[in-house]
Amino acid sequence: MTGTSLFVLVLLCAIGGYVVVSLLFDNIRKSSQRPSLPEMSPMLDDPLSEARQVLGVSPETSQNELKIRYHELLAKYHPDKTQHLGEEFRQLAEQKTQQIVRAYELLTR
Repeated sequence: MTGTSLFVLVLLCAIGGYVVVSLLFDNIRKSSQRPSLPEMSPMLDDPLSEARQVLGVSPETSQNELKIRYHELLAKYHPDKTQHLGEEFRQLAEQKTQQIVRAYELLTR
């Protein structure tokens, strides 16, 4: 592989990584703009539906599947994974993580 083609390959990987991270945090930013579960509960007919929506599960989801989904989402949105991206992204990830934890706690009571 020539030096130029290697440079182009590295550049494309860097751009691809930037796009993936940008899309991830756009998703976090959009989802964190909604009020958290405790604030939403009085407005909802069914706060459990909102908790299921946050975790992306259905009413038929087993407790074991719910636990697996919870851990997957925590791994995906954990604030420690965003430290290198700056304070704003860390705060967004922290808000999303708190929302996930509250939803899981509500569904496992």
